[in-house]
Amino acid sequence: MVYLLKYIKNILKTQGTEKLEMKVMIITRKDIAGKIIAYLQHQISLTELVDWAESMMMEADYEPQDYETLRDIVSRLGVADVKAFGILFYI
Repeated sequence: MVYLLKYIKNILKTQGTEKLEMKVMIITRKDIAGKIIAYLQHQISLTELVDWAESMMMEADYEPQDYETLRDIVSRLGVADVKAFGILFYI
């Protein structure tokens, strides 16, 4: 994603466009844990959790050291409103 943003910036610079500042949100373990905790404590609804996860899949990037794990968790949360997937907790 970072490479795509750099590519877009270069294209716009060559076309005479003024400075382009794009900020990409970096998702951390703490961000994801906070959303899951908020959901479990009924502070946010399942719909809000799913909407957040879907927007993070499209707009955000993940900490490099945990990229695959964080991406997998967020993508799973993004489909939690689909009956076939849902959110299950195993104890």
